[in-house]
Amino acid sequence: MLEYFFSHNSLKEVSSIKNLLNRKKHKLENLDFDEAFEEYNQAKIFFDKVKQIALDTRNEKLANATFIAQLYFHIFSNIAIYFSLLQSKSYKESWNKLQDCLDDIYGVGQFVVRSKRLELPFLNKLLRECEKLYPYRMFASSEYIITKSECSICGKAMNSLSCPHIKGNLYWGEIAYENILEIKEINAVALVSNPEDKRCVMELADNNRSKIEKYAMLDKFLAQKIYFFQLFEVKDNKIFKRDENIKKQGANELCMCGSGKKFKKCCKSKMYYEHHHLQVILKEKCNFTYF
Repeated sequence: MLEYFFSHNSLKEVSSIKNLLNRKKHKLENLDFDEAFEEYNQAKIFFDKVKQIALDTRNEKLANATFIAQLYFHIFSNIAIYFSLLQSKSYKESWNKLQDCLDDIYGVGQFVVRSKRLELPFLNKLLRECEKLYPYRMFASSEYIITKSECSICGKAMNSLSCPHIKGNLYWGEIAYENILEIKEINAVALVSNPEDKRCVMELADNNRSKIEKYAMLDKFLAQKIYFFQLFEVKDNKIFKRDENIKKQGANELCMCGSGKKFKKCCKSKMYYEHHHLQVILKEKCNFTYF
């Protein structure tokens, strides 16, 4: 679908979109993340015109391809925001934007065969590695009892025979989704490690770690100034280090810290602490596709 859209060289609007997309990618390659949506907002005018041409000529394939190409363009603007947030150390905010990027990549991928996805397989791998640098491991996944919903295209109940649309499919440049109108109740909330949506992060209530402590791995990685569009793999090598501030005592002696407890029941367990040594293995850089 991407190839089909960008092959319409006879349409001046498509040529304009190509130029704007090339400019966006060039800025990303040079780590210019300012005005992330400048090119996309300009291109959106041309996307709207191409879609109208598709509707006027009854070309549903072109209308659907326009939707996919616009989402493809949107990915690069979202990535610009994501890396900009990392640069400003806005780590908490960057997590949701990272999920936005991955959602966009998935959105394009479900309509385009892998061999035609251009840079997207690389960017998906890169962003999945970035995910591992965050401290988030558990997420909430909710189940709802839905009492009223409708199809986003025809407005009828999506599961009824009167609705001809399949959720997730494209129809004349519009994606069909279920619009929830009424929820009776929340049926269950499950704790999961790998849900489809990772935005609902679960953290311990007594987690009083500072921002530096919480995002230590991400912060240490960024401090190495690795090129943002270089694929990497991080290995977390755990070792134990000796706390030299704690002097070894007899097990039954009163601990020197003044707690009044015996050494074996106090600071003995703190003599060695876990230390994380991050090993970063660098791989290939992104090969951007220009039109």
